[in-house]
Amino acid sequence: MFNLWRTFNPMEPSFFREQASNLLGFDDGLPFPEQPSRSGSSMIKFLQPNLRKHLLSVAYAVALVGSLAAYQRTVIPKPLSVAQKHWAAIATENPERTVTQYSDNAILMRSYGVLDEVYQGKSIYPAWEEFFSKYKIQDFQVVKQQQRDRAVEAVITIYAKSKHGTPVVLSLSYQVQFDKDGKIIREVWQANPELSV
Repeated sequence: MFNLWRTFNPMEPSFFREQASNLLGFDDGLPFPEQPSRSGSSMIKFLQPNLRKHLLSVAYAVALVGSLAAYQRTVIPKPLSVAQKHWAAIATENPERTVTQYSDNAILMRSYGVLDEVYQGKSIYPAWEEFFSKYKIQDFQVVKQQQRDRAVEAVITIYAKSKHGTPVVLSLSYQVQFDKDGKIIREVWQANPELSV
């Protein structure tokens, strides 16, 4: 009776070896662990290695997801941090540092009431060179700032002197949008009514 059970019992390890040999036409010669009895403890011992493999697979998957999340937090720049670096570059009147935050096809818009200036791509660098030649920045103040997803809104006041030495106060509303890599794709500087020159 026991031999008959072993012959047809699909949970018997040797059953799988025989089926694999018949289907694939080879035998690797490695001994299959014999199942001493049909007791519950024996079946648990047989299933334990597979259970461990599944648990390890789950653990590796969880670790991988955690690592990717940590990588995303540390590598992908936060929009507000990028905007603050951008403002710092402008405050030091450094066009090289200023343009490093832009994407290749970024759009820069400046609105001075009835006059709108629009620059894109490579024309942004000379636009900032012209701005710095007109205004010598004395103080750059971020009055208000707010981050929304990949965008930042702010109210900025720039105290400067014109190239003729006249004190200037630029009160500006600011909006900027970033791509997934933390590069500026659209930036708008809009003068408020209290712009004084």
